[in-house]
Amino acid sequence: MEQMRRRSPRLPAFTYGAGWYFVTICTENREKCLAMIAPFVGADDSVRPCATSEMFEYKLMPLGEMVKECLERLEDRDGGVMVDEYVIMPNHIHVVIRLNEGTGGQSRPPLQRLIQRFKSITTRRGWEMGRRKLWQRSYYDHVIRCQEDYIRICEYINNNPAKWAEDEYYYAE
Repeated sequence: MEQMRRRSPRLPAFTYGAGWYFVTICTENREKCLAMIAPFVGADDSVRPCATSEMFEYKLMPLGEMVKECLERLEDRDGGVMVDEYVIMPNHIHVVIRLNEGTGGQSRPPLQRLIQRFKSITTRRGWEMGRRKLWQRSYYDHVIRCQEDYIRICEYINNNPAKWAEDEYYYAE
């Protein structure tokens, strides 16, 4: 029986070298293990907490703290990597990354190599915290091509915790 090959979500003719990228990485089975977002006591909507309201509490869990530390260490301005904006949500992260010329190496495109390194480091550190597997296979990326795109994405990242209940990765317990 012939095995089905998984189709790559990457643009076929794009090198993923120097440029700006919006990346989303989901936890394994979209488990809520990175952060906690909850309405303040007295919020009027207990079914879909914090929907467009700023009446919510946001707190990183221990795994989320570790992911934050690794994201911040990923930045290497001398090596051509800049972590511009990011948010750590309960079951995924969004990050804007800028790669300069010469970033990467080996046989993989620079962005792919960077994400592989990030996921590998955080997974190993997760093992130390009792986590067998932290991330889902692959990741979502979007090439940021213009300033309007960049502004829209940064606004999305900054507003994401307040709109958690509307997020495509949200699910009620």
